[in-house]
Amino acid sequence: MSLCSAYELQFSDGGEQLVVLKRYRGDKAAALAQRDQRTSRGDGELPSALLPSAVVSDERLHLWCEGDDRELPGPQRLGDMRRTKRLLAAQGVFAPLQLRSHRSRLTRLRYRPERRAVYRLDAALRGDDGARGEGRLAVRALPPDVAARVVVHRTDHGGASFLPRLVASEPRSGLLFEEWLDVTSCADDDFQNAAVAGTLLAQLHRPAPASAGAAPAAPSGDEPLFAWNSQLAELAGTPTRALHSGPGHWTHGDFHPDQLAFTRDGGEPRLLDLDGLAPGDHHADLADWIADELVARPHTDLRRAGAALLASYADAGGPVVDREHLSRRVQLALVCRAAASLRRLEVNGLAKAQHTLELARHIGAGAMAGRG
Repeated sequence: MSLCSAYELQFSDGGEQLVVLKRYRGDKAAALAQRDQRTSRGDGELPSALLPSAVVSDERLHLWCEGDDRELPGPQRLGDMRRTKRLLAAQGVFAPLQLRSHRSRLTRLRYRPERRAVYRLDAALRGDDGARGEGRLAVRALPPDVAARVVVHRTDHGGASFLPRLVASEPRSGLLFEEWLDVTSCADDDFQNAAVAGTLLAQLHRPAPASAGAAPAAPSGDEPLFAWNSQLAELAGTPTRALHSGPGHWTHGDFHPDQLAFTRDGGEPRLLDLDGLAPGDHHADLADWIADELVARPHTDLRRAGAALLASYADAGGPVVDREHLSRRVQLALVCRAAASLRRLEVNGLAKAQHTLELARHIGAGAMAGRG
């Protein structure tokens, strides 16, 4: 286990640098120090110069700059604009124009250390005949093995008009290039577009290849987050992790209100963040939205929380929903949210976790049975 935080350093010359600090509970820092003696320090002092990375082993610390994330080679690769130019040209992204490496700009939008980074690429373009233009792409940097899986799943799914198009990729460096969507995203506690969300999910949840089967929920590893507190541990109990629902369907994998957006020019709905797109249990996406609403609206019961979502989902021809199975999925989603309150060190996280676990406990296995 570890604690991770990021800091934006500002220098006297006006420059800025994002630095990540990760403190391990065990001896992981010492192991990292042995791998690269050039950046390791064992005297407890931070380096006097800003190195790409540094290990302070006796403090169990690992520090690194954004471009030296050992799990995300993409940002460093992407920072070399000439290599990016060659990659995009080879895949014909802006053809017949080509990216002008010295005039194009990269802006970081989000960065989750060792997990994901998202950038906006503002591309200055020029053709062989001197014609000039501009382009814009969204770039996602993922661990290479994750990126490779995402490319396969997005290709197999085939896409849809409400999903961002994948226009280029380099899985070995974890880079995915998507069309830039000029949209306004919904807030994470905005449930007024539940009917729209249900319709899009119904279209997304097409049957997956029979060979993929139905994917069970993987163990989350949340138990240690509750074990330190007897009340939390008792409330969490031992939730069922392997929930099957028959033939698998394509699922979003991380469906929340803030993954829904609308175009600025026409108000057309879009679904964002397809890193989790995969064959699985379609109930999981529905449960994520319902669990979010139950947490955000304490006075909403289970029946009302998913009413608009499930109604539009059924009207749009979504796969059949097993209400008893969905209720168990909601319970599991609530347990995961309780763990997240502790993992993120949220303000009043302990109280939030306790409330969410109590909510999960009160949802009976057949609480939604009989709903139309």
